[in-house]
Amino acid sequence: MTKEQIQTEELAIQYIAFLDKQHKEIKKLTGGSNAFKKIRETYTDAILSCMEKAKKRIEEVKTGAIWDNLVIAFFGETNAGKSTIIETFRILFGEEERVRSLQENPEGVDGLIVGDGQSDYTQVYKEYKMNIQGVPFTLIDVPGIEGNEVTYENEIKEALNKAHYVFYVQGERKKPDAGTAEKIKKYLNEWVRVYSVYNVQGIYDNYVKADGRCSLLTESDRKIESQLIETFKEILGNTYAGNISLQAYLALCSKAKFSPIKKRLVKAQNKLLSYFGNYDSIYEFSGFDSIIDVVYAKARNFKQEILEANKEKHKTLLRAMHNEINNVSKLQSDSIDAFLGKIETFVKNIKSDFTSSKNRLSSIAQREYDRLFAELEAKGVYAIDNKKTKDYLKSAANAALSFFEERLNEGIADEINRLKDNVDKRKKELEQQIVIKSVNADVFIDFGSDIHNALKKLETTIGDVAYYVMGSISTALTVLAIANWWHPGGWIALILGALAFVPVIFGGRDRKADAKKELRNKLREEKSKNKGELDSEINGIKNELDTYCAKVVAAVSVNKTNIEKLGNYIKTTSETLKLEYSKLNISEYGKY
Repeated sequence: MTKEQIQTEELAIQYIAFLDKQHKEIKKLTGGSNAFKKIRETYTDAILSCMEKAKKRIEEVKTGAIWDNLVIAFFGETNAGKSTIIETFRILFGEEERVRSLQENPEGVDGLIVGDGQSDYTQVYKEYKMNIQGVPFTLIDVPGIEGNEVTYENEIKEALNKAHYVFYVQGERKKPDAGTAEKIKKYLNEWVRVYSVYNVQGIYDNYVKADGRCSLLTESDRKIESQLIETFKEILGNTYAGNISLQAYLALCSKAKFSPIKKRLVKAQNKLLSYFGNYDSIYEFSGFDSIIDVVYAKARNFKQEILEANKEKHKTLLRAMHNEINNVSKLQSDSIDAFLGKIETFVKNIKSDFTSSKNRLSSIAQREYDRLFAELEAKGVYAIDNKKTKDYLKSAANAALSFFEERLNEGIADEINRLKDNVDKRKKELEQQIVIKSVNADVFIDFGSDIHNALKKLETTIGDVAYYVMGSISTALTVLAIANWWHPGGWIALILGALAFVPVIFGGRDRKADAKKELRNKLREEKSKNKGELDSEINGIKNELDTYCAKVVAAVSVNKTNIEKLGNYIKTTSETLKLEYSKLNISEYGKY
């Protein structure tokens, strides 16, 4: 391999290594949503596509590119005059195949590769090797792009891949139309430097009169030439190298020894000779030296021209990769913005839901706690008024405590289920609102089982804690009911010892009133004393809610974090490709 080949391959390998690193880093990013995975896959697919482009470039370097002489491809519509120009080069510079053929057929061999008006006359590209003042170069005749060229599109691309320059031949007296312009853009827009060649059309009858032989370009031709240049600048931008105007038909007729079977060309040659007087005048008028001068200038400096051509191909590769990454970013931009916005809203609403549930749990606990002590007071007052025994009071107190436990358990469970349903509703709303753009299908967000598992675990945990809370309060209040209420003074102890609950019978109205008052005071005292314990246990439940709220938020927010990381990776990839592109514009490139 030449040093130029080695350098070209090394650059492509560097691109692949960098893209592979970015691909691996992006693949590491994980998220609970299919939407995130789809966005990530879209970017990784784009990077893999870029890597394939770079690998293909390496294969082109090894098998497709020509490094030992300048290669120029002639490209254009059918019957534009590509083969006519190449045939003239073959005659002028002793192309080996023509020389051999002429030795075998001394009566004439020229004109056989020139079309006769049939569409797609050149259907397989043909290489012609020759040299100009001892400098080797190769011309390639590429199939025309008018007609059914799709059937040999691969041949067109293969031929253009070998070229260091492309000469696009325009034969009609009009600027390229929209369809032709699109084909030019398709094949040439991101390739090597391109010259347009305006091949002035005309047959021998155009030069019968002397005024037809005054100037190659008429006023109409100059207008077409100007439009052609303008069109190519617009289509190709900086890859457009300029225009050459000539009349290939005249040039060929001035130099050819036509095959006898090309009777029309022989007739034209004789007519032109009679009009111009000699072959040199025909050739000079054709302007063909203008294209020879360009070819010679490029061929004699072919190493630098090849280097510059490969710079252009690398720039094309980098530009294609950069554009692919950016195009994917633009395609996904709205979806990503919606994705992030809806996640932020979801997180805000989820936090609000959990906060509301914590407040409602406090309210539920306070309501049931107040209700418990109100029932205990009612049971105590009833016992005093109706002369009930300790066993009755113990049974009534236990019933109240059991009912309290049942109501508090039910209230907490209902609230947790309401929270769970609300989170599910939020999730479904999110799924319905966010759709990620994809080549294959639309994908809705799915946060998987993280939320459900968290809530299921939360529900179980809350149940366990609630049971513990009930047990603690029950024990405390049972002791209160049995021990403290009925031992307020010596008189109660005496009555309990004798008749179990006789004091309320014989005590009279005042003694009952005192007992009720003391009962209420004791209940208020124990209610206040136990309130701290209740609050502590309810706060434990609320802390559990905070923990699981954080898990729900984390299950969603990982997508937001990774989307942001993904954006940074993509930005780095794009900027690096752009930087590598800018390096190729530095004149020091290629020097050792």
